[in-house]
Amino acid sequence: MHPRQVQLTAATRRWVSPVTHARIVAAYEALSGRPGVSEKTRQRARRAGWAPPLAWEFVDIDDPLVEPEEMVPTDLVDDVAVERAANGDRSVRLNRPEREAAIRLLASRGVSPSRIGRVLGVQYQIVMRVLGREVTRHAA
Repeated sequence: MHPRQVQLTAATRRWVSPVTHARIVAAYEALSGRPGVSEKTRQRARRAGWAPPLAWEFVDIDDPLVEPEEMVPTDLVDDVAVERAANGDRSVRLNRPEREAAIRLLASRGVSPSRIGRVLGVQYQIVMRVLGREVTRHAA
C-alpha cells in the first residue's frame, strides 16, 4: 500500500477489508521492531515522549487509561513472578522476557494458546508469535 493510502484508510474508515487488514498486520510485523530511517523523526518522537510500537504490545490499547510499557531493556527473568503469573496472579507485572517465559511455561504444561492468553492477559496472536506458530484466520 502506498503511504498516502494507509493515511487515508486510518483517517476515513472505521472498517477495513480482510486483505487490507492482512497487509497492515504484515507491515507492522516487519517494521515495528526496527528503528525508522529518519533520525530527525526518531528524535522528535523521543522529545515528545512517544512510546515505540512494541511498548504497546502487551497492553490493552482499548482501555483509555492504559499506559505503554516502560522500554527499559532487561534480560532478567524473575522465576517466581513467572510462576505466579502462570498460576493466574494478575497483580504481577512482568517484563517482556518474563511474559515470554510464562507463555512458554504454560505451553510446556499443555495449556492451549487461547487459555494462555486469558491467564496472562495477552492477545492470542502474541502467544502464537512467542511460541513460533503461525496464526490461522479461524484460530483467532
